[in-house]
Amino acid sequence: MDRAAQILRENREFYQACAPAYDAGRQFSYLREQARVRADLEWIGSSSPLAGAVVMDIGCGTGYYAMMAVSLGVAEVHLLDLNQVFLESAREKVLKTRPDLHVHCHLADLDSFIQERADLLRGIDIYLMGAVVQYVPDHEAVLERLAEGAGRGCFYITSTLVPGGGRHRRASRGRGSTSTWASTAT
Repeated sequence: MDRAAQILRENREFYQACAPAYDAGRQFSYLREQARVRADLEWIGSSSPLAGAVVMDIGCGTGYYAMMAVSLGVAEVHLLDLNQVFLESAREKVLKTRPDLHVHCHLADLDSFIQERADLLRGIDIYLMGAVVQYVPDHEAVLERLAEGAGRGCFYITSTLVPGGGRHRRASRGRGSTSTWASTAT
């Protein structure tokens, strides 16, 4: 088994074990992060409107970032995770808040999703990645493939691994069609 496959297997096993009680131990951190994430998404919304947008929450867990985007008026949500329990929890939360919203669940790792569902990438306006980059094997190459496949779209990454440091960073690719908004976790 190659290293990437081993990492994905370990991540699946770990999150399968903790998924049923995941939110119970995270309420304090959710409350602490809520203002920062909301401010970050509103900041992104000043250049890439969230109202009516199609959003993908990568490594969605129980839907924290998706829920923040939903509260700001997105039209459609794609949830991507390695764990079915997380996907069901996130979908349930989103639909409880907005029963009319189009919610799509994708059980896959990011690299496999990019390869198998390239048809969806160009329809996503904003990609959310909350503290998941460090769990993606060869994340720089995978994110490059995602950016190439997406063509347009905005990438919001919050992680302790954001290159270049600082609170926010914006990088554009090509003719300004793809933007990356990065926020370092505190």
